[in-house]
Amino acid sequence: MQEKIYSSKELAGMFQVQSVTVRKWAQKNGVAYIGEGKRKNYLFTEPDIERFKAREKPGRRRR
Repeated sequence: MQEKIYSSKELAGMFQVQSVTVRKWAQKNGVAYIGEGKRKNYLFTEPDIERFKAREKPGRRRR
């Protein structure tokens, strides 16, 4: 059975965060991707999702 692969948009929807948050995290954490430059698409596996879920989240911004 093949492992399901998720896109940045799908992951952002799952965790109710912006797609840019997911892409920045993926870039810093070595998530596999296809394409180059602006056409780069990250391919999240179940272990990637678990690591994303456990990431350190920034606190709220002060006013």
